[in-house]
Amino acid sequence: MEKQDQNKKPLLLIVEDNEDMRFFIHRELDDHYQIIEAVNGKEGIDIATKEKPDIIIADIKMPVMDGIEMTRNLKGAEQTKNIPVVFLTSSQSDEIFLEGLACGGDDFIRKPFNANIFKIRIDNILNNNNNV
Repeated sequence: MEKQDQNKKPLLLIVEDNEDMRFFIHRELDDHYQIIEAVNGKEGIDIATKEKPDIIIADIKMPVMDGIEMTRNLKGAEQTKNIPVVFLTSSQSDEIFLEGLACGGDDFIRKPFNANIFKIRIDNILNNNNNV
């Protein structure tokens, strides 16, 4: 029964290099989503292409490949272009926000964040995507 319920949950990909932050997000969202993880944008592209998550939560600044470059790649590929991407950032810079939105990002969550607001924003994006 639990496996069947698990398969009905939306698939969420967390792309975050900070292990503590990945753990926190995973713990906060585990009841509502199936969760898979990547530690950088390159790994995020590989996993997103293979698994086709319903939504991606991605840090902006990561080693190997940052979240913006990852999103440009995903939005430029036919099989992943419709996956919503929500960026996590501690930056207050409007330039980062503009760059993230220009590359196809759907929303931003500033760190530190309220977990309840975070969940609602993710749900809203998923609901809007399903109604298109």
